[in-house]
Amino acid sequence: MKLNVVLLQVCLVASGAISYLGVSASSVHAETQFTGADPPLYFFYRRSDRPEVYLKSPGSLCHVQNPSQLSVLQGLPRTIRRIYVVQNDSFRSGLQFTGACSWPDGLYRISNNPAVYHLYGNQRSACWVRTSEGVDARGGWDNVRVVDSSRQSLLTRRQYRDKC
Repeated sequence: MKLNVVLLQVCLVASGAISYLGVSASSVHAETQFTGADPPLYFFYRRSDRPEVYLKSPGSLCHVQNPSQLSVLQGLPRTIRRIYVVQNDSFRSGLQFTGACSWPDGLYRISNNPAVYHLYGNQRSACWVRTSEGVDARGGWDNVRVVDSSRQSLLTRRQYRDKC
């Protein structure tokens, strides 16, 4: 499977069907980390004439809200970290567009705000963690991701409770 993914990429790039824009030095050979038992599930795309980036997952497509979210999403397991740059919208074919991407479950703090939010429930729920003990009970401060985003963006498509 690994060889098929790399050959497919080489064929598509060579034919001019797609090119890619590497987003980080560590992502240069991201395809080689997958085996036949663990094929990639998530891919990033953008049109060559547009700045918006989309996350393609099995059966659906969502709009990546900002660079902080892109960075977090690129860390998901079974994800190709590159952004494939395409000439048209053919990458959308057969996929359900779900709007703005949800942030993955976890602990987050917005860079200009001390509040910590716990996103949980398989991308369904969120709450405000009001104490250090609450953060510790959910994995600790080392697991809090600091992101440049807005509260509204962070809580996209989640049911919010004011406190955990």
